[in-house]
Amino acid sequence: MAFATMTYFPGFGLSRLRVQRGQRWAGIVDWVSKLPASDPQVMAMTLTIRRVRRATHSESACRDPFCAVCASQILAQYHGSEQQLIDMYHANVAEMRACVGNMRMRERIPLMRPLSAAA
Repeated sequence: MAFATMTYFPGFGLSRLRVQRGQRWAGIVDWVSKLPASDPQVMAMTLTIRRVRRATHSESACRDPFCAVCASQILAQYHGSEQQLIDMYHANVAEMRACVGNMRMRERIPLMRPLSAAA
């Protein structure tokens, strides 16, 4: 059980979310489970669970949306349709992509100047 309460970014945690809705939702969860945590689609899944939690005023004993058990409980309390959940997820994907697209890339700053050959 200790593994199930850890972050759901590893595939073992997302499997709990997979079975809570229909085939289209399961397909999204399967896809997201194969992506790295830094992918905007994974961030959108996290954002979706957070927004569902806020919309349902979920007050489960476990309140961390990164925990597989908590995310599963939060999603179980969502009374919207599968399509509404998918639409929310896709809107969050667009938001995350826009946010990531607006971020500036960090420039590499050399720590030292190279010594010249004459020195």
